[in-house]
Amino acid sequence: MLANIDEQEAGLDIEFAVAGGAIYILQARPITTASEREEILSSANHKEILPPIPSPFMSGMIASCSRHLFSYYQRLDPSLRDRSFIELAESMPWINMSALLDIMVKWGLPTNLVTRSVGTHDVYAVRTRPYIAVKNLSVFLKVLRDQLTVIGRTQSWVAVNQKKVETESAQRTELWRSSPDIAFNNWLTQLQLVYVGLVDLMQAHTGAMSGPARFLEKWGVLQYLEGKDPSLDYFHQFRKLSTGETTRSAFLEEFGHRGFYESDIGQPRFAEYTEATWSNFLADGSPPTKSTSSVNLWMKMIGRLLDPVTTLISSRESLRNEAMKMFQVLRTEMLEQSRILFGDSFDFSLYHPDTLAQGIEMNWGPGQWKQVSYSEPSGWDMDVFLANRSGRRIPLDASKEANSPIGVFPGIVRGQIWKVEHASVESLEKPDFDSTILLTESLDPGWIPYFVKVDGVLSYVGGILSHASIILRESGMPAITQVSRSVSLNTGDWVEMDGKTGLVRKISPSM
Repeated sequence: MLANIDEQEAGLDIEFAVAGGAIYILQARPITTASEREEILSSANHKEILPPIPSPFMSGMIASCSRHLFSYYQRLDPSLRDRSFIELAESMPWINMSALLDIMVKWGLPTNLVTRSVGTHDVYAVRTRPYIAVKNLSVFLKVLRDQLTVIGRTQSWVAVNQKKVETESAQRTELWRSSPDIAFNNWLTQLQLVYVGLVDLMQAHTGAMSGPARFLEKWGVLQYLEGKDPSLDYFHQFRKLSTGETTRSAFLEEFGHRGFYESDIGQPRFAEYTEATWSNFLADGSPPTKSTSSVNLWMKMIGRLLDPVTTLISSRESLRNEAMKMFQVLRTEMLEQSRILFGDSFDFSLYHPDTLAQGIEMNWGPGQWKQVSYSEPSGWDMDVFLANRSGRRIPLDASKEANSPIGVFPGIVRGQIWKVEHASVESLEKPDFDSTILLTESLDPGWIPYFVKVDGVLSYVGGILSHASIILRESGMPAITQVSRSVSLNTGDWVEMDGKTGLVRKISPSM
């Protein structure tokens, strides 16, 4: 029986002892029940960029790319065995933190390098071990080369893939008519390649930025970097749209490919919104007031000297913007072709990729599509937990490792809380407050329509280098992330926030 167990896949159960500075192996045996092998999974930054319930299609597509996503690290260190970057649990795509943290341990690096980047708790809490790091010098040289060349590689990737996506999408039109099953597999493969390429380059950008960003954050300079990327322009153009300074057609021409939770290709883009949706979308309350900002000229001048870091940040945001254009091309193609095949009401995002492949190949009718059902997704109900392949989940208590609040951009704002669970057109109507502070679980660039309506922003989840944090900082919006949950805050509560220190406190309306 043991001969049938893949030790590389299932792992070993090792018992050891340490005595007199030596390690003694007491017992090592293969784990014979692979389904009991546990991994530490986390919502991490998926909670920021994906909807509270991702579309079944996107969850399945991300999971199908899992091994390819992990190959980014294997290219840097070929000795790493195959691991899953993403694991599905309760029908949700979770990031496999065990796989990432094990790499840090193997390389002798502190595990918080990863946890700070993806926005989760450091349950390993392993510090730097120089004697191991020295042995991995060749790996670190590859990492350094990867990071130093990331901007040039990104520009090349965007140029090649943008043209390729547009050209091949147009060329598939005839294939959809003659062999829709082949056309779908071709389309899905192209989407997977775009997604994996995007995530690979995002990881390289984040790795290159994380070291300088920690240093600049420590010295209080990071908040003053001046960006020149499309996400900042996206913010300003939406503000102009909401105040009537630009037309809807002009906005859509430049940013019609963006939208709420745009990282999920199953979510509609601005260009798809109906007239009724737009009327609610642009319904405006009182204009935001100015905060008491602590920005000074000297710090701004220092920020301008840090152009290499600014360039990296702008490159990553430009990458996302261009990738969303590719997503829009592929989404439009799939919407059009699937509706030709199955009717105007058909929504491809409601089905896993393998279900779609089967239904298209077999030319299912309406009755067969209605019979498809999946387990109810749990949502991002746990931040970090242990999971095995039988579906058991055990939440990990990360209370001792709660992170301190992070001031994203300085500024003191006094106002009333507007608490929003998730971004949607339906929840976009702002309360009639004189001064409004948005409070959310997590943030993403899709929240920009909310940002232009408020005076300050608070979120429970996020990091200093998350996409939304960058937009808020570069647009000069006082903001704090990783807000403490110890104080209960609800819509209408009066608070004072300090975007420099990260302090949030309840106040009386008279203050």
